[in-house]
Amino acid sequence: MAIIVNHFRRREGKDPEAFGIAAYEYCRAARTNPGTQSCRYYWVNLDLIVIQTEAESFEVFDRPPTPEAAKASFALQDLALIAQTERWQEPRDAEAGYRLGGR
Repeated sequence: MAIIVNHFRRREGKDPEAFGIAAYEYCRAARTNPGTQSCRYYWVNLDLIVIQTEAESFEVFDRPPTPEAAKASFALQDLALIAQTERWQEPRDAEAGYRLGGR
């Protein structure tokens, strides 16, 4: 399983309610990408939302998004900046990569 965690910081002067709705719509649209297993968002505080997306593999994240997902991504980024992105993988997959590297 592959996980991407994005931290979105609300742009100054943008409406917090619109920010939350955009995050919700982003998650709904992200689930339309084939191979995406889940996408959920969490409020950290009024200015920060974290979105966690799980997929079968990192290949899912590297493919072009569906039109719905692309539209929702741009709408969210009109309201917020991506402050941080983390790519998480299960220990088994990380070890397989390590072994593939000849270790």
